[in-house]
Amino acid sequence: MGLQSTGKSYTLNHLTGTHFEGSAKRCTEGIWMALSIWGNVLYVVMDFEGLGSGERNDEEDMYLSVFNAAVSNLILFKTNFSLGRNLSTMFKMFQNGSNLITRTHAMFNSYLVIHINDVPDEKSEEQVVSEYEEKLQEIIETDGEKNFLRKLFGTSSDGEMLFNIEPWPMFNTPQYHERLAVLLNVLHDESNPPVYRNSINWRMDLKHLLIQFATKDWISISLKQLKIRMDNLNNLKAIAIEFGTQDPEQKQYLYLYDEDAAVADETVQWEISKLQDARFPVDLTCVSATDVQLRPDSSLRFSEKKDECLETRAKVLFDQFTEIIPRTKASSDRGWGLMLKNWILCHVERRIARLEIFVEKNLEKLSQSDQRVVSFRHDFRRDCDSLLQSFTLCLEKCSVCGLVCIDSLRHDGSHSCGTDHKCRHMCDFPHANPEETPTCRLLAEHAPVDPNQFTHICEDNHTCSATCKYASYRGCQIKCTLSIKHDESIPHSCSAKHFCDKLCAIQNVKNGGKTYNCPDPCSLELNHDTSLPHKCTETKCPLACEMCKQKCASEDHLHALHENPTHLCSNSHQCTKLCDRKDCKIDPQDPEPEEGICEIEVEPPRLRYFENEHGKKSYELASYR
Repeated sequence: MGLQSTGKSYTLNHLTGTHFEGSAKRCTEGIWMALSIWGNVLYVVMDFEGLGSGERNDEEDMYLSVFNAAVSNLILFKTNFSLGRNLSTMFKMFQNGSNLITRTHAMFNSYLVIHINDVPDEKSEEQVVSEYEEKLQEIIETDGEKNFLRKLFGTSSDGEMLFNIEPWPMFNTPQYHERLAVLLNVLHDESNPPVYRNSINWRMDLKHLLIQFATKDWISISLKQLKIRMDNLNNLKAIAIEFGTQDPEQKQYLYLYDEDAAVADETVQWEISKLQDARFPVDLTCVSATDVQLRPDSSLRFSEKKDECLETRAKVLFDQFTEIIPRTKASSDRGWGLMLKNWILCHVERRIARLEIFVEKNLEKLSQSDQRVVSFRHDFRRDCDSLLQSFTLCLEKCSVCGLVCIDSLRHDGSHSCGTDHKCRHMCDFPHANPEETPTCRLLAEHAPVDPNQFTHICEDNHTCSATCKYASYRGCQIKCTLSIKHDESIPHSCSAKHFCDKLCAIQNVKNGGKTYNCPDPCSLELNHDTSLPHKCTETKCPLACEMCKQKCASEDHLHALHENPTHLCSNSHQCTKLCDRKDCKIDPQDPEPEEGICEIEVEPPRLRYFENEHGKKSYELASYR
């Protein structure tokens, strides 16, 4: 950019290979843009209308200069030697523009080259450089750290302002074109990396600037960028947590906007032995493979629908695991359940790890103290904790048999193993034809019939088989397992433990305006000490946090029976009380407070289409209100 008719278009065409129209008169109106590719870098070349012309007022010239400084990497400001002595007004315009917009991590980081045309000899070069340096030094001394050079243009790592004064030889001489080659090396210098790593962020800043100029709203662009980024992340959060992508239909990965890259999502080899729990080892001789390939994270869906059991919500993982380690062949059902739990959790934890990269990288360059960022991080951690809890296996004993429950940790209703509850072992009593030995008629994981001799019995008359005295109680095997001719004075009894038929003591408890009743039966044995409260197998407090919808973090299931219990989850919560300042009248719970700071909200861009005889084109519409 620069003064009118100083050869701006000509210089850009020879420097970057563009084809901007050139003329001694006014030929460029507004800003013209072209693309130029050098190696693996895409350059956006902008040719600006000449400043100081009669067609534009001072305010429009100021907008052009601010726009250029905001989005450029290298600025070539052209002026004539004969006019260079009258640029104080132009520099003042730059200074006024520097007060409009606050710089961001990317904007206003350009390298300024003041290009002075037609300097005839070295003596004149020294003279013109000296004059420019005096004018700039006067501005720096007058405005201090708020001078336009520091506010509109970039600085080096040691804080030095990035600008240079370049007197150029006479137009169209060999020396002129030799100097172009030197400038080209500055443009391609790898030590001066591009401010924008991708076109997405550059386009967004471009739109923000245009909206600010149109509305004359000079609120910090950083705040607007923060709002749009946070709106975008809030809209994507639920989808990303459930699917591991931004758009499951288009198979879009989790995108890192500031790096123009996606969060890695690769297949991983996993050793089956890593899933073992040392307390309940499983004999792995039945395993079909020693290691397995984990599916890409984005191919899995982690739904938290409360009306579906965990086996349905994680069907793909259940099916893959049971194919590797069949439940019926596992030497320990609890050990098998713990391996299944670890198998599902390793996939969920991988999802959370990818989400953490997605969130942290996209929040990295925003103000970390902004309440929207703080609140988003809090909500994100809470949602990740909820996901982890939703896909953690219960592993309590099934309400019918002795197998472990394979529903989620805090499921509703009774515990279920997800099977037909039948024992899969063969009868231990001798049979005439060993090859035709029937299966055990008792429930899965039952107690031994006779610990000294037999564990499993079939439907044949090996035992009494009369109805157990405690047949109506939970856990009963129904048929008596005593000897066929046992003493009639001894009541019929099976070998199972019989449990209390009362419900858990957590009944009619008020929580969040609702009444909670624990649906599970007491897990204590029949005829237990009556001084003990009835307690089910659940180990944690089932009630909701008083501040949010998460479960209480107490490890005591009977926590609600304590005197004046306080139910809180493990997350931190924002205080909902009114501000203590006497002059503050804003209610934090009021979405539209009567008093506050006016703000023009920029909405995230929406995709729109334009169609004519040349075809259909897409574009992004950025709007404000």
